[in-house]
Amino acid sequence: MIEREKIIRLWFEMWICHQDLGIDDIFTEDVEYTESWGPKYTDRRTVKHWFAEWNTRGKVLKWDIKRFFHKENKTVVESENDPERYAEKNLTVTVPDNSSAYPDEYFPAVPDPNAKPEVIPSLQEWHGYSGDFQLTETSQIIYNDAAGAGIEAAAANMKTDLLEITGLDLTAKAGTAADAGENDIYIESQTEDTYKVGNEGYLMVTDDSGLKIYAPSYTGCLYGTISVEQILYQADGNRTVPKGITRDYPAYEVRGIMLDVARTPYRLQQLQDYAKVLLWYKMNEYHLHINDNDNCNISASVADHSGFHRLETETFPSLKSEVKHAGVPSELINADYYENNEDY
Repeated sequence: MIEREKIIRLWFEMWICHQDLGIDDIFTEDVEYTESWGPKYTDRRTVKHWFAEWNTRGKVLKWDIKRFFHKENKTVVESENDPERYAEKNLTVTVPDNSSAYPDEYFPAVPDPNAKPEVIPSLQEWHGYSGDFQLTETSQIIYNDAAGAGIEAAAANMKTDLLEITGLDLTAKAGTAADAGENDIYIESQTEDTYKVGNEGYLMVTDDSGLKIYAPSYTGCLYGTISVEQILYQADGNRTVPKGITRDYPAYEVRGIMLDVARTPYRLQQLQDYAKVLLWYKMNEYHLHINDNDNCNISASVADHSGFHRLETETFPSLKSEVKHAGVPSELINADYYENNEDY
């Protein structure tokens, strides 16, 4: 045990003094070394390379041993619980310059640029201009579906939402950028990902020529309109959007919620309302938990309990339940909550 502790102390000392004091002596050639957070090194040469490379970027300042625990051929080390113990690393992050993908006029120098609008999720990139885009009674929503992405639906959704937000019943029609005026909203699906925004991102330019949204996908165009709607919703009078340019895209690939409709009743309209809320915050996954065999609130045995199976299935026809809600009397539950497979 004493020899084992000496080896461990030597290994700790190497990290404190940032020197290889005998890695060849304490590790076999075919060693397998796993860090606490996952990375694994499968031979002594790799361990030595990792140790040397890490110490060019980081520095272990303190690593005290409080006690050892031995069992058979294993030893566990408890370190001192010192809040000042930490490691430092100096990293250089290089962000590629993609300005060549944009026209020069997209980035004018202005004396008092607009602050980034408050949007959820926050806009990823923003360059402010001066002044505001203004919606008027004669404003239009013009869409150019060059990529055939079906963005007419995004324009129609925006028309409906803007009637509620602004009180304006705007015309939505197909057209080109040349058809859009200074008070119009222009949406274009692009045949290529010109601005490198991915499947859910978009580029939005709001300037003296109007408000323009460009994206290579239906989702990107839709999310661009949602950002505009959020900004209008917060604006005084609900008619203005700060001028500027934004390149926006999700920070996370999966964004969503799970709703348990197996054990709690929801009308279909309520589920559709939730879908609208998820769209407002640009969530992209809506998981409906439709079946469950939980009987925690039912006065029946596990063997007798029929579960909460909301939808009929041709594959497993026995998975059908008359139970509508855990612990709620059947007369309080409407029969039309569930088991409408076509609606789902």
